Amino acid sequence: MQEAPDSTTEQKDLVDILLQLQKDHSLDIPLTTDNIKAIIREMFAAGTETTTATLEWLMSELVRNPISMRKAKEVLRQVVGGKGKAIVEEGDLQQLEYLHSSIKETLSRKMPRHPDSWERANEFLPERFIKNSIDFMGKDFEFIPFGAGRRGCPGISFGIKSVEVAAANLLHCFDWELPFGSQGLDMAESSGITMHRKSPLLLVATPRCA
Repeated sequence: MQEAPDSTTEQKDLVDILLQLQKDHSLDIPLTTDNIKAIIREMFAAGTETTTATLEWLMSELVRNPISMRKAKEVLRQVVGGKGKAIVEEGDLQQLEYLHSSIKETLSRKMPRHPDSWERANEFLPERFIKNSIDFMGKDFEFIPFGAGRRGCPGISFGIKSVEVAAANLLHCFDWELPFGSQGLDMAESSGITMHRKSPLLLVATPRCA
């Protein structure tokens, strides 16, 4: 394992930085090649599994709550559709407050939620996070889906951006509904390191944009 010969300061990625740290011996403990492999593996495993689980729960909640789905789509239509864009880009995300609030609501629903801290605790209400200072960065202890302090998730910003971009494009480009004949949506959970749905989410997607 070695750095690419044409690596520059502006183009360095995670692997380049880890290899440079190994080469410089600048850490208090030695950084071996096996350590680097393990770090990269964890980045991929933790990043993909948690992102897909969050997306699956978000889409489940929006399909179960069509009013919230319509609100999220309307904001997307105003922000992205007005620009004539086929896809949502990262630069559009800061204007998608309702989607961001829906993701927060999804994360808070799938963690312990005490009615002393949350009004209408068992309802899906993205509106509770609009114009609300509560965030998941580890300072509001009623809402810490990523942990807090030194044990907090180091990939909060990347993870949230990944979910936002994927969810925004899923909602902007497709209409979603349950398969014909479905008797509602089972929201049972499975146990594990990441809390997935007990049964896979099956939805019908109808293309909306070119």
